[in-house]
This record gives sequence, structure tokens and C-alpha cells, in this order.
Amino acid sequence: MGLLPVSNADEFALSEGLKTAYLSYREAALSPKDAWDRIGEFIRLSPEQRVALEAFNAQYGRCLFAVQVAKNQGMEGIQAVLQDSFQLRQKDSNDDNVSEDLINAVQSLLNLPVITNWQGWSELTAYIEANPRERCSLGTTSLQVSELVSNQMPPSTKVQSFSNRLPGGMSAEPKRRADNLAALSYQLLAVGANFPKASKQEPLYLHFALPQGSSPELKGIWQKWLQETAANNADGGTVTVDELQLYRDNIIAFKGNKVVGAALPKRADFVESSLIIPVVWGDVNNSLALLKSLRLALELALATDFGFPFILGGNLEAKPDWNLFGRVEGIPGSISLVQ
Repeated sequence: MGLLPVSNADEFALSEGLKTAYLSYREAALSPKDAWDRIGEFIRLSPEQRVALEAFNAQYGRCLFAVQVAKNQGMEGIQAVLQDSFQLRQKDSNDDNVSEDLINAVQSLLNLPVITNWQGWSELTAYIEANPRERCSLGTTSLQVSELVSNQMPPSTKVQSFSNRLPGGMSAEPKRRADNLAALSYQLLAVGANFPKASKQEPLYLHFALPQGSSPELKGIWQKWLQETAANNADGGTVTVDELQLYRDNIIAFKGNKVVGAALPKRADFVESSLIIPVVWGDVNNSLALLKSLRLALELALATDFGFPFILGGNLEAKPDWNLFGRVEGIPGSISLVQ
């Protein structure tokens, strides 16, 4: 019947697309049978093939065999199925409401370039007065706080550096906890950036934002530049400025490096209004790391191609205030004089 299992990466990608479509239909309150009936219409499963697939698990098994039929339509067929499922879900979700608190939390985490009313004093008070088991050492303190352990965080996020110790508090090393959304933002950054395979240094963070009112064409140029710059490292690691060309010829040229440099995003097409670039400098002191990061930020921000405002800091989170062209914040107290 032509229902052979997947045999390569491209077929597996299509299989994952079918599974996504199935789950999307299930979110629209369709039964497993109805969901696969609709999928079968789009990828053109014959009645015999549809009956044969019933023997497999609806979520995990059928997509692995139906892919041989789905690849005739390719990714366009998958997109058509997803579009149909999204339309069904939209009909059922018109009455759904999202709380304003959740919208504000997501907006803050994504660093959207809009003016927000940051409640700094209330957040500090919530941190101080919170039960130690509910105190967040990463992000703002909320009701959704859980413990952070190394196996829950990808490499280079440095769980051991998060601390909720307060002066006069307990002498034992406290457990690290974080708001679930804040922890997820760290995980997505580490998974989606070209971090070096091993780094003992906590990165600094470069925050860039497209100027308000920018055209889609400028965003496309920005995404293309990020993709081409990251390609300078064929192994998928960090890239760093060629200092000889920069200081001698005033030319910004990037080259691959296994240990130090900027960890550009792996998927530049996911970049929208703002971008966070972790920067690591290996075995150098904090002052030199700050100065090198600031020089890199200025070179990029003052380039004639872009001219985007930036924030350089030691924290992943930054107040999304882009009224100033450049800002340095969240620097450790040991090098505050350098700032």
C-alpha cells in the first residue's frame, strides 16, 4: 500500500509535521478518527491506506507510515493541514481570555520595544517578603516558581550562578528557584544560540532592538546578516571580530571561534523586534570582558548598515526601554567602577 516507515531526516520532518497537525486538530476538540480523516483528505490517503493506519497509535505511529503518502504534497501539504486545523481552533477560541498579568509577563520576558510601567519597587518587596521556597532567583517573583537543577537547564545557562541569598539570611547554600516563564526564556536562549561547547564564564548579554517604525525590509536585512555572520563558524559555534582587521584597517570582519565570541541565533528567521546575543570571552577578567563586549556593541550599533539601539548587561532580562541609543546595566559590583 506504500505505507513504509520513515527512512531519512526529510521524511521524519514531514512526519513531525503530521503529528503537529494531529495534535492541533485534537486541540480543536476533534476525535482521533475525525482528526485523521481530515489529515487523510489533505494528503490524499486512499480508503485502504486509511484503514491500514488504524492499527497504529494515533499520535505517534500513524504519522511515521503516512509520511510516504504525504511527501507527494511535500511541506505545502503539511502547511495546508495546519492551516485548516488553526481555523477550526480559532472558531472555538473566540471566547478565551488571557489575563493582563500573563500578557505583561510575556511582554517583559520578550523585551518588546514598547514603553512599559515597570513595577520595580513592588517586585523588590515581593522578593524580600516571599517565602524562601517561593522566592525567585531568576526573573520576577510570582506564584509559578520551581526549583532549578542542572539537568533542567541546557549547557551554558550556569545554574550554579543563580542565587537567592540575602544578607543576614541562612548560612547554608540556598536552592535556586525561578519563575517558570523566566526559566523557559533561558532554556530557549541556550537551545537557540550558538554557544561554545564548553565555557566556564558566565556570558554578558547584548540586547538589540529594531527602531520603532522599522520596515519589514529592514528586519529581513537584519535576519540575513545574522544568518551570514553565524555561517562564518561552520561548526555552529561562536563568532568573533577579527581584531587585527578592526584595529588596523577599521574593518568589521567576523571569523569562527571554538571558545569565545558572540553566540548568534541558530534560526535568524525567528528574530522579530528584539534580539539577545550572549557574549563569552573565555579566560579573561570581568573588566576586560566588559570592555571587549562594549566595543563589539558599539561597532554593531554604529555600523552604517543598521544603527540599532543596544543594552549591554550581565542579565538576560533587561528593561525594554529603547529611548537611549546605548545603555550598560546589570554589571557585577566587582567591576562597577569600569561601568
